[in-house]
Amino acid sequence: MPRGVVLLLHAGYWAMYLLLMALIFALVQAQTRSPMGLVTLLFRSRLAFQLIVPNVVAFYIAYGILAPRFLATRRFGAFILGGLVALLSASAVSLAGVPSRILDPSSIYIAANRITPFLMATGGIAAIHVTIATIMRGFVGWYDDFAERDALRRRTTEMEVALMRATLDPHFLFNTLNNIDTLITRAPETASLYLTRLSELLRFVLYDSRADLVPLDTELAFLDKYIALQRLRLRNPDTVTYAVRGNRQGSLIAPMLLVPFVENAFKHASGQKATGAIAVDIAVDNTSLRFTCANRYDPARRDQAVTDGTALAGGLGNDLIRRRLELLYAGRFTLQIDDQDAVYSVHLSVQLASAPISPSLHAPAATVTNLASLSAAAHALSHH
Repeated sequence: MPRGVVLLLHAGYWAMYLLLMALIFALVQAQTRSPMGLVTLLFRSRLAFQLIVPNVVAFYIAYGILAPRFLATRRFGAFILGGLVALLSASAVSLAGVPSRILDPSSIYIAANRITPFLMATGGIAAIHVTIATIMRGFVGWYDDFAERDALRRRTTEMEVALMRATLDPHFLFNTLNNIDTLITRAPETASLYLTRLSELLRFVLYDSRADLVPLDTELAFLDKYIALQRLRLRNPDTVTYAVRGNRQGSLIAPMLLVPFVENAFKHASGQKATGAIAVDIAVDNTSLRFTCANRYDPARRDQAVTDGTALAGGLGNDLIRRRLELLYAGRFTLQIDDQDAVYSVHLSVQLASAPISPSLHAPAATVTNLASLSAAAHALSHH
């Protein structure tokens, strides 16, 4: 808890205590018709000394020593013993404020039935302060622990998210390199273009994705290239249906937000020779993006994977993606994941941040067309 807040908490507590004492003294003054003013009664009388100073001593013994050293370490016996010491200290300080004539053995005022109730009363009030001090210190400690755990959780999530968005599936990289290697002898120019696309993907992952937000068209251009490279290993280029509608320009989005879902679809889709085994649809308007990614899978294969303990439960990164969305788009996204009739689908809607339109930030308008043509050419060559 911030030091200033703790100081305000203490100041408020003692201000309330002084206000309570003032009310009590005002009632006493009204009952006794004492000529002593309220200010004098509060700050100059022995009674004020006996009701304030001993309790301050007891409070801060409990707050600064007993609670952090003994109660926090579950040394309850030492805490109780220390509490008794604090109460005795408060009573001793209170006793120091008793007029000497009362303690004089020859005085007519000396009587056990006067001193004992007084010490019991001051000790009882001090016990209340010790209890409140313990509760207050426990609350401050709980808040600090909670804040520390929350900060640790956020740092852990940020590191996990950074790791997730900074990596691509190694199998994708290996398969892409193998496919490019095959194309080198059949179609060197096509292989060179794909190698350029792969280097652009890696450059985006290593450098551009470090930003909190990137232009939407840059993110979608990355997805275009990723899907085009994935099509290299598919015998049927129509296995994937991919559509983007709306204006790509003028908005910002968190980097690598959509790719993990698509990567997961390629990883778990079955029947990758069938048309439409994987479907990716993106709709963009001025303020939001709606993303849908669906893939068919073989239930028998999934059941066997669950039995073998090798299933990824719909993708290892899904939980991290949800936590990342909660971190970056709190209250500004919806994520729905469905698994019905052997079709696994993800529906994501996020509110986009606006960005100044700059030609330097946008990919060429013909990117999708060029990549689709490139993919078709590669598949045609791979079948010769």
